[in-house]
Amino acid sequence: MVMAAALVLVGCSSAMEARPDPVVPLAPSRAPEAPAPAVPVATDSRAVAYAERLARLTAVRRLRCTFAVRATANWDGGTPTVRLPTDTMSFDFDTIDTVKKTARMVGPAGAVDVTVVGSLAGLTFLETTQAGNTFMTSVVPWTTPAGELAAGYARHLIVTSSDGPPVFSQSYGSCRPL
Repeated sequence: MVMAAALVLVGCSSAMEARPDPVVPLAPSRAPEAPAPAVPVATDSRAVAYAERLARLTAVRRLRCTFAVRATANWDGGTPTVRLPTDTMSFDFDTIDTVKKTARMVGPAGAVDVTVVGSLAGLTFLETTQAGNTFMTSVVPWTTPAGELAAGYARHLIVTSSDGPPVFSQSYGSCRPL
């Protein structure tokens, strides 16, 4: 039996959350016989504003992202040590297609194809290198005081040599549509 579920944006005066709708069993060859339950509509002004920002974000085809706050941990000596780099990191995403789930990340070292996943939380861009390292950038429809979209960037580097320690980092910043 195939199961289908939908996420619903729920707003109220004190909070907004995404919650799963009830699971509806589907027969493999036909749609449910009973009509689907009505989906609640966000009427709270904050929920409506969030939904509008989310719609604008998911329609974007190009973003420029800048990260000025970063923390990097590595395991030199067997214990994690955190560094706080002071340099700023920037890169772009272009040819963003949320239907095909594709985009291209363009930075100082060149361009690479990435996967883009759209959700009620925003857009997440995923890159996995040939060595197995993973990089993830999440852009959410929350606006900074400068009018840009809040973003986070995580890197998980597993050194390919057997004696090298892993390096993990998290960066915080924002992206703006181009």
